Amino acid sequence: MNSILIIIVFVASLFFYSTSKDTNASSKGIMGIITKLSQYGYLIGGLLLLVGTFISIHLFGSTSGVIFLLLLLLIFLSLIIVVYPLKVINSNYLFIVFMIALLIELTTILILE
Repeated sequence: MNSILIIIVFVASLFFYSTSKDTNASSKGIMGIITKLSQYGYLIGGLLLLVGTFISIHLFGSTSGVIFLLLLLLIFLSLIIVVYPLKVINSNYLFIVFMIALLIELTTILILE
């Protein structure tokens, strides 16, 4: 469930980044799709953050859930602003990393039960 929360917050951060006027977002991959939806970007990003907030509060409790969500936002927004314009990260790489993290999380849940 932590991996899903991280994916939701990351996608919300991408929506907020792509709706900025100063962004040189490419028209390929996931950023192309997000850029096409730029007029609804703030709404979709806000809804994803709201869902992420509810999941985080459900998992960690009220105070630590909000702190964890704010920490994720801080990390992802700063990394997107610094790393994405360098074209170091592409969507295939991110998909593989998130799927490995989800697989590790699910196997540890199954092992511990």
